[in-house]
Amino acid sequence: MHAPYHKTTNIMTVTLIATFRVVDEAAASRVQELLSKVRDVALSPAEPGTQVYNPARKTTDGLDFVVYEEYADKAAVDAHLSSDEFKALIGESETLLVGGRAGLNVNYYAKF
Repeated sequence: MHAPYHKTTNIMTVTLIATFRVVDEAAASRVQELLSKVRDVALSPAEPGTQVYNPARKTTDGLDFVVYEEYADKAAVDAHLSSDEFKALIGESETLLVGGRAGLNVNYYAKF
């Protein structure tokens, strides 16, 4: 297996996919609002190590979400997780997500 590399700098990258289901349509609207704020910061100069941040909502059932993310390295992931916007999302997740924070599934992947 080849190590994942950033296209322009040949440094290792971190890819992750987060999936979760929200409790109802009101929660879906709130999560979409929070994810939009997280995305705006993630793709700004405030997080230079964030390469891709794509939240999406399932088209056939708007209660399911997926977020595809790529970071330059683990330090970039840590910077993202420490943003106020991400902390706000996590802070509300207990009441918005089915299963609370335990309902958030995050998987890390290596490109090949």
